[in-house]
Amino acid sequence: MTATATVTASSQVTAFLPRMTLLKFKAVLEEAGSPAARQAAACYAAIVERGISPAFVLGLFAHESRYATDPNSIVYKFNNYNPGNCRSSTIGSMPLISTDRGVFVKYPDWATGFRDLANRLIVKNYVYAQEGRRTIEQIITRFAPVKDGNDTAGYIVKVVELMNGWITPAGGGNSNMGVTLPNITQTPSPNYDQGPTRKTKIVIHDIEGSFDSGNNWIDSSKSGVSAHYIVSADGKRIDQSIRESDIAWHAGNYKYNQEAIGIEHEGYQSFSTGPYPDVMLRVSAALVSQICKRNGIAPNRQNIIGHGEVPPPNNHTDPGPKWPWDRYMAYVLNEYNGELNHVTTDNQGPNPVAFNPNPNNFAVGQGVIEAATRMRFEVLTAEQYLVPESGQAAGLTKRSMTWVKSEDGKIYLILAIQDQDKNNNPLTTWTTQVWLQTV
Repeated sequence: MTATATVTASSQVTAFLPRMTLLKFKAVLEEAGSPAARQAAACYAAIVERGISPAFVLGLFAHESRYATDPNSIVYKFNNYNPGNCRSSTIGSMPLISTDRGVFVKYPDWATGFRDLANRLIVKNYVYAQEGRRTIEQIITRFAPVKDGNDTAGYIVKVVELMNGWITPAGGGNSNMGVTLPNITQTPSPNYDQGPTRKTKIVIHDIEGSFDSGNNWIDSSKSGVSAHYIVSADGKRIDQSIRESDIAWHAGNYKYNQEAIGIEHEGYQSFSTGPYPDVMLRVSAALVSQICKRNGIAPNRQNIIGHGEVPPPNNHTDPGPKWPWDRYMAYVLNEYNGELNHVTTDNQGPNPVAFNPNPNNFAVGQGVIEAATRMRFEVLTAEQYLVPESGQAAGLTKRSMTWVKSEDGKIYLILAIQDQDKNNNPLTTWTTQVWLQTV
């Protein structure tokens, strides 16, 4: 199993949260003298809104043209804003240019070029999704095949090397309760349905076995089951098998599969090996707190439930009557409320309304970034999602999460949410929340 602090050729680069910050992304482009540096924030948002690793896409850009600074590259010669040397567009009609190396797309700007490069890796009617290519090796083998004269193996090695210099670990650090959160490892499971779907609940499971046996079962195509995360009894390991916005097969009720993130825990509800360890409960609570913030889930017992509380056709009973719900939820709330305090117009701090993006602007995250920059905040990282509303097939939700730092060193999370119809017309006004990080 590969820790997230180390990238390998088999690391998945689609359908996971970004581990390269916007600041690092921009710094790499600026240090290289790339013309794309001027649009770094928009390029970053265009990549992460599609669930692609920005470090991976930047690695492709580096190898293809040294960030558009190689005088022999197509993008340098023709200024076609094409970071991946793409020959066709997956995001609508784009003009083409003819060169001595063939035809290439000419995009109107760098953000559009990066958006198309990221989009082709996930769009269902394109080769990467059709062939299930999700890792560095799987994608580059198709992106730059040997038959076209590429040094595919060297390409993979270079991208892996670059990514390891850029990424930050997932998870990790100290929680409010003094436990050290482990880095989250990633072992993709084949047992899932592609999202995104908006998550409104978290389902707590136990494995009825060991961490390794549960992880092996989840990651086996023969099992027909999966979960988004699995937590070890000693609290030293967390593994992610499914992206949060994708659908894991865990609840025994497909509606709940679509709406809920599933977390497995090492152990037995019969307590044949002793009670659920307190350190595992604390680590799990810290993970749940992070999940709630990322997905806008209120941390209460209506939304955080046991597998046994999922309605039929589910017939499971875990984590059982001995799971200490009162203590566990106290841990969750301590993590959730201790890390971030809600800022309102009555509190000291930036006015949430000041961050409201243009309601007609799809690039929600970019709108928040621009507002933050005007107010002299340093943008640390940004994520953007467009997901279906649960139970509302035609409706969608725009959501962006932007972390910013004020001039006096305070860290804020800016959360912007808007519901819209299938034609991107707003159904509600923007809900913009600001949270102050206190620890």
